[in-house]
Amino acid sequence: MATTTAIPRRKVAIVGAGIAGPAFALHILLHPLLRQQYAPLLIDPALRNTPRQASVQDQKEDSTAGAAVILFPNGLRALYRLGLRPQLERYSTELSSISFWSATGNSLTSPRFLSRTINPSYAYDVASNGRAIAREDLRHVLLGRMEEVAQEDFPEMTLAETVERYEALDDGRTRLHFAHGGGSFDADLVVGADGVWSRVRRRILECRDPATAAPKWDPTYMGGSGFYAVTKPLDESVIQSPQWNCSHGMLLDRGNITTSPLPEGRMRWDIQLADDVPPLPPLRAIATRALPDVPSDPWSTDWTSRIHSPSYPRKSTMSVLERFFSLAHPASVSFRHLVEMSERIVRSPLRQKVWDADDIQCGNTVLVGDAARVMLPSSGQGTSFAIEDAAVLANCLLQLPSTSSSLREALSSYAVIRVPRSTRMSVVSRFAGNLALGEKWYWRLMRDVAARSGGPDMKRSKSQSFGAWPFDFDVEDMHLEDRRED
Repeated sequence: MATTTAIPRRKVAIVGAGIAGPAFALHILLHPLLRQQYAPLLIDPALRNTPRQASVQDQKEDSTAGAAVILFPNGLRALYRLGLRPQLERYSTELSSISFWSATGNSLTSPRFLSRTINPSYAYDVASNGRAIAREDLRHVLLGRMEEVAQEDFPEMTLAETVERYEALDDGRTRLHFAHGGGSFDADLVVGADGVWSRVRRRILECRDPATAAPKWDPTYMGGSGFYAVTKPLDESVIQSPQWNCSHGMLLDRGNITTSPLPEGRMRWDIQLADDVPPLPPLRAIATRALPDVPSDPWSTDWTSRIHSPSYPRKSTMSVLERFFSLAHPASVSFRHLVEMSERIVRSPLRQKVWDADDIQCGNTVLVGDAARVMLPSSGQGTSFAIEDAAVLANCLLQLPSTSSSLREALSSYAVIRVPRSTRMSVVSRFAGNLALGEKWYWRLMRDVAARSGGPDMKRSKSQSFGAWPFDFDVEDMHLEDRRED
């Protein structure tokens, strides 16, 4: 009787367990063909415990991230197809309206109402506007879903190690060597999902041209900084305010503050400001992350102990925030109270760069998420584009048979597809960033006119669901096969 021999799965090393990495792993685990052909391993030192060793809540309590993200319809589509709608609706809040206020000049204590828009980004096919979610909640939703679908076929999905160096093998694979004697791992495919300061990107650039690798690696500083935080649960009197369920954008003389409600009575707040003093050089800022610069303590009564700003002096960050303490938030709360109730306050330079196709793919190595392009927060698309990356990369792998030559062809195809869209988004983002910072008088004029253009309480009906770029992107248009499990 003839016997069949199972073809070994090709090993995929996904370096980075933020958003794009787990999303790509889920596409492999949930698609019947990709599941047969590939075995993903998520590698990140932040994975102190794998999903099999600790509950999602345990990992959430260990997290140190302090920001929230917005998922727009182009990102939600892919996540909903991964079976994540119930979890996302539990941990996120729909941004069904946004109000704009002027807090310029002497109006900090009483911002002037400018306009309100209802259903600002509603998409009929996902039956939702954009949704605000704490970044760590989104991350752990993805990791929890990975555990649900892995079953006994994938006993090892995560590895809490730091990749120290990469070695190209004669057979076309890559050997990942881990720090501190942590061993090694031979991968058929390496996916760099390791963020803005991606070491995988550095390796690709060095493979292409060692002479230009260093200058091309840095994203471009855009003249400002962003502050990001999520509060602890706020008082019931604030949550019951008529303005609680609305997102708010407050225009400052040189920047803006935005807020959105989150589940469990929490609120996210972001600030974008033009910098008076430039940040530390990138390599020095990265080095300071390892220094004991007053540990972040979410339970401390001293809000300054929760500041994480390696690129800026702590006193500078404190001074900037204190400047807006008198700002009155529409939901009957002062900005000072939001700062003091924040679990963690992150400040980082505003940077942007889109790398060329050859810079995000070489051989069996490819980049996704912030490793592939860095967007200004004014785009609102950093997370959604990362989720798109995962879906498009999976789609490209599906189009070709799983061989060494076709694997490289699929990765090259992915890079060629993604760069033009990222480039276009960077142009829009830069324009929006100039409006948001309002550093020049003409940018402030255009910003103020745009904020008023909706008129008081403008409504966009759900029948006028958003089909405008970039929200209209759908990987299904690229003939992606149905990803639901049988």
